[in-house]
Amino acid sequence: MDTAYVEQLLRRQDALQAEASRVIADLDLMSILARAGRAEQVGSLVSGLMVWRDIDIGAVSPGLSVDRAWDVMRPIVARPAVTRVSYANESGHLNTSGRPYDDRHYFVIHYETATHDDWKIDITFWLTDGPREQRTRALVLRRLPRETRICILLLKTSGIGCRHTHMKLAVPMSTTPYLNTMSVLLMSSMRTCASAVCQRV
Repeated sequence: MDTAYVEQLLRRQDALQAEASRVIADLDLMSILARAGRAEQVGSLVSGLMVWRDIDIGAVSPGLSVDRAWDVMRPIVARPAVTRVSYANESGHLNTSGRPYDDRHYFVIHYETATHDDWKIDITFWLTDGPREQRTRALVLRRLPRETRICILLLKTSGIGCRHTHMKLAVPMSTTPYLNTMSVLLMSSMRTCASAVCQRV
């Protein structure tokens, strides 16, 4: 494995995380989204496995109406640095998963930095109450061994898919035993998938 490239990849991950934090602060995302419910950062920003300019935030907002969702988002999308906005109502018969637990209002915004870098920001308002497991999954990934995390970064950067990993992650998720079970599954599947990539680097 090219040590210099690995170090470059790690530095980029750290730089992207710092940049993402600045974007969140500039848009005051967490404070604004908290007006709709319990907001939390998820995805690669939490897992520490960031290779693209992509931020994911979810807010648990039971019963939030479409109008109220747009009211909450208005101060964000009105910012001059926000260049694109899309919205999808994925609730009721429009919910593609078929599970009421997944009902949501889903926004995607694009934010342009002063250096003209484009950040894609996914914002989900979950319409049912209860714990969401996206952040737990990200924290599990954050606790993986360093060598495995490096291989996952290489995997994500290479754009290589891994059917084995997707199969493992498709295991139905529980609530109470979730963390321990998913830790084992993620450790096993990510090591298997990352190992194949590392052998090619």
